[in-house]
Amino acid sequence: MTRRLAYTEGAMSHSALLAHLLKASGNQILQTFNGLADAHFDTKPLPVAMSPRETAEHLCDCYQAAIDVSEGREHPWGTTKLSAQTPAQAMQEMKALRDAAIAVASEEAAMDYIALHDAYHAGQMVTLRLTVEPDWNAYAIYDDLG
Repeated sequence: MTRRLAYTEGAMSHSALLAHLLKASGNQILQTFNGLADAHFDTKPLPVAMSPRETAEHLCDCYQAAIDVSEGREHPWGTTKLSAQTPAQAMQEMKALRDAAIAVASEEAAMDYIALHDAYHAGQMVTLRLTVEPDWNAYAIYDDLG
């Protein structure tokens, strides 16, 4: 039997689905940084790819955009900068700004600037982790960080 995606009685609401996506994508992106060696914070798997530091900063820019757009302001892209010097510090900064964004973001902004960006960049970070740490468990992104 094929499951329909349209709303049916007892199905997850749009808000519940978004909350689940935000939790899952946030966990996945944070897991890609979890345990990353400081020495790889500026490593790029390809010259055109972002390093973990650049990825973290870009995601923080997206989280700030979610706040700005939701509060009726235009977001000045590229202005959100990290103070983090290590992957662990980047995780803390990302999580704090992400949580602040989720608290005020409209559903559309939360989907566009947070959930979708996290999922997209989690894939890039998995590739980087496997490039610099071939034995890293890519399925760790599905472990719950709590």
